[in-house]
Order: sequence, then structure tokens, then C-alpha cells
Amino acid sequence: MVIINSKDKYFFNYYQALSLKIDWTPSTYSKEAINYLRRRINRKNTVLNNRSFILLANNNPIACFIGVKISEKDKTNLYAYEQPCIVLVDQDTITKKQTKFFILEIERIINSIDGVFYYKDFVYRNNISPLSQYLLTQGESPLLKFSSFINLGKNESEIKRDIRKSYKSLINKSISELQPTIFDSSNISWDLLNEFRLLHIHESGQETMSVECWKDRWEMIKQGGAFLILGKLQQDLVTAGFFTINQSHCYYGSSASRRGLFEKPLFHSVIWLAILYAKNKGCSWFEVGSKVYPYFMERDKITKKEIDISKFKSGFGGDVRAFLEFKVVK
Repeated sequence: MVIINSKDKYFFNYYQALSLKIDWTPSTYSKEAINYLRRRINRKNTVLNNRSFILLANNNPIACFIGVKISEKDKTNLYAYEQPCIVLVDQDTITKKQTKFFILEIERIINSIDGVFYYKDFVYRNNISPLSQYLLTQGESPLLKFSSFINLGKNESEIKRDIRKSYKSLINKSISELQPTIFDSSNISWDLLNEFRLLHIHESGQETMSVECWKDRWEMIKQGGAFLILGKLQQDLVTAGFFTINQSHCYYGSSASRRGLFEKPLFHSVIWLAILYAKNKGCSWFEVGSKVYPYFMERDKITKKEIDISKFKSGFGGDVRAFLEFKVVK
């Protein structure tokens, strides 16, 4: 067994090979997305120490840990930049001995921090990961989170059949009125993404990201890790959506729409076109996003806006998946 770290020039080659082998890697953890998050957080007063590694057996990747030690003020936390850490494991080939070796390496990293270890288990193939099993034996308690997924293995008519009945006419109307356009690596420009940025600032009432971060998103699109959809009324941008994508997974990342036009079906066609685009690109899953259950989850921490967004997203059908989120305080 051999361990290679994130500084190895072949790290992302092995990462890609493992992703293809297990046919599941969230697009928010693609090479392009990781680089974007690294540049974004590196602009803050932090010290970063990337502890990501891949375990090889006979030069084949069998397991991967994505995590970064982030030191700020008087604490060192373990995140994947601004996201939870994750593990990818080839459950078909990894042995008990290799699993133990893999977990021991992660344990050493966890024990080297004095803050919070934040980890998300996507429950691949309905099995909790070896790391989750280890954390549970240590007495750690995960939170149960939910997200809506659309199976892109279905044909277009089957996918549309699952959509909320009232949405179907709204999608057609939205396409007719807005004529939304997809922009990817083949046709994106900074001016187009800047239009989205200005709409986002106008509707949110504040600039939530620097221009440099928006330019990093532009780089993500140019490198094939994301795409943009814009919808206009009489040449004025009224709705926009940003989506991350890789070979198996597409994720609805962020959006902005004119609040004064909410009586119109602004964003319905954007999500529908994103679903079709991801399907045509060969993705297996389209993740619409977080599914909220106020009576089950920590109700006092869930806002009305989050509930409304969850209801809107659920109208596109799909299945609800459960995930485990651990926050281990050292």
C-alpha cells in the first residue's frame, strides 16, 4: 500500500480514476471546484495545510480522503475548505487490512487538530462509509440531512412525469418568454458571468462575494466544472443559475431572480434546462438541493426562506436521499 498526498502531480489523475470506478463523486468536490474554494478561502486570514491523500494498492486508487487543516486565530479545524471533508472508497476491492490502514491515517490527521472536524457521508450504495463506522464506535453522533436527487438514467418523458403538475405549464411558459440560454466552456465570457454578478448584488442588496471569486467561477466554467444559464425579458437579465458538473453528478449551486417579477415563472425553465443539459452530458444524478423537514430537524435553525426554497425544489420530483454529517469537536 502506498499513500500519495495532494502535492503529488498525479493526485487528481488518481482521484479521477477512483471517481470513475465508483461512479460517484459530488461535483462540488471536482478539481475545478476544489481549486475555486481554495482560492476563495485563501484570501482570508487563514493558514491552510491540505491533508488530502489517496491510498493506492498495486498502483490502483482504492480510497481517498479530502480534507484541509485550516488554522485561524487560536484554533485549527479540519474541513474541505468551506465544505465538509469527504471520503471515497472502492467498496468492491478494498480489504479489511487496507480499510484499517486508511482509517488510521485519517485518525492521525484528526488528532492533530484542536478545533472541529467536519465530515459528510453521502451513504454511497446505501452503506455508511468506513470512516462513519469508526466515528460511531468513538461515540460521535451525526446529524441526519436530506437532499433531492433526480435519476438521469430515466428518459426525458419519465423525468418530466415526476415534476409537479403545476410546474409543467410554467416551464413551457418560462421557456417561451425568457428563452433561457446555456453557457459552458464553449461559449462563456466574463461579461456574461458579470451580468449574473450584478443581478445577484441588486437582488440581495449586498455584494456577498468579491469580483475575484466571481472570476474564479468563470474559470470553473471555462475548465468544464460548471455552467451558467441566463434568462432575459426584452434583453434584460431577470434570472440566472450556476451549476457545478462532473462525469456523474450535477448540482444546483446558486441563482438570482428579479424579486419584482416573482409572479412570473422565472426559474422553472432554468432548472429544467439544467437537468436536460446534465443528462445529455452523461451525468447519472442531478442534485436539486437540500430538502427541509422542519418538524424533524432543528426547527429553530430553519428559516421560512429555507422552507420555501425546499418546497420549490421538491416540485421537480426525484428521490430524497439521507446523508450523515459529523462535527467532531476536539
